[in-house]
Amino acid sequence: MSKEGGLVYIQVYIADTLAHVWKTGEPLETFGARVMLWLLSGEEDPVGTLPDDVGLWAQWLKIDADAMRVHYDRITRGWRRDENGRWIVRRVVEQGETMAAASERGRKAANARYRKKKGGACRRTANAMRTQCPPSPSPTPSPTPAPALIQAPQPPTQSADMVTSGQELWDEIQTFWKAYPRKEGHQAFVRAWARLRPPLPECLAALDWQRHTRQWTKNGGEFIPKPVTYIENGCWKDQPIESEVQINEPVGYAGMREVFKDLKGEEQDG
Repeated sequence: MSKEGGLVYIQVYIADTLAHVWKTGEPLETFGARVMLWLLSGEEDPVGTLPDDVGLWAQWLKIDADAMRVHYDRITRGWRRDENGRWIVRRVVEQGETMAAASERGRKAANARYRKKKGGACRRTANAMRTQCPPSPSPTPSPTPAPALIQAPQPPTQSADMVTSGQELWDEIQTFWKAYPRKEGHQAFVRAWARLRPPLPECLAALDWQRHTRQWTKNGGEFIPKPVTYIENGCWKDQPIESEVQINEPVGYAGMREVFKDLKGEEQDG
C-alpha cells in the first residue's frame, strides 16, 4: 500500500518468468530482486521512486550487497533518475497514474449520477455527500465501534524453499529441452511443463526408445510431436511395442513378394 493509498501489485507468472529468463539469459535471482524493488518503491515518497543506494536495497531484500552491485545494470533496467538523483520506477509510477485516472473517472461518474437524482433536498458533488447530506439519526442510535487498525501488507519475501523449487523446475525444463529432438514452441512448452510438472526421469527414459522408432525417424523427424504436444498428451507414458518382425527380415511390399514366392515354390514342389 503506497502512502497515497494506492495498492501497488505485481502479477508474476512462473511460466512467463522462466520463458523470460531463458530468452534473455537474466539470472532468476536478478529478476526476483527487481520485482521486490518495484513493490518497495510503492512505499517510498514520492511513490514509485527509490534511493540510489545498493547497500540499502540489499538490506531491504536481505541479500548480499556485492551480488546486487554485480547485477546493478540489470536491476535498474527501464528506470530513470529524477532531479534529486533518485531512481524512478516507471512501471509503478505508470500504475499509480492509471489508478488515479480511474479514480477520477469514478468520482465524476458518481457526481453525474448524483446530479441526475431528482426529488432530493440536497444536490451536491460526490465529495460533499457525506458532510452536506447527513442521514437522519436513528431513534436509538447504536454506539459507533472504533475503527479497526489496518496494517499495510509487507512485501513478500522469497524463502529458501521457494528459490530451490524454482531452480529445480528450471533445471528440469532445460534438461528435457536439450534432450528433446525437436526444438519448437519453447514458450508454450515451458508453460505446459510448469503446469503439469511431469516426472523428468520417466520422460528421459521414454525419449531413449522413442527417438529410435520408425515414426520419429521417418522423413528426418517430420512426425516428431512438438514438445508442448508431447507433454500435454502424456506421450512419455507410452510403452515400447515389441515387434515380431526381425530387423533383417523383409517387410512391407517387398516382404509380401518374398512370402508369395515361397508359397508358389511349395505348390510346385507338391
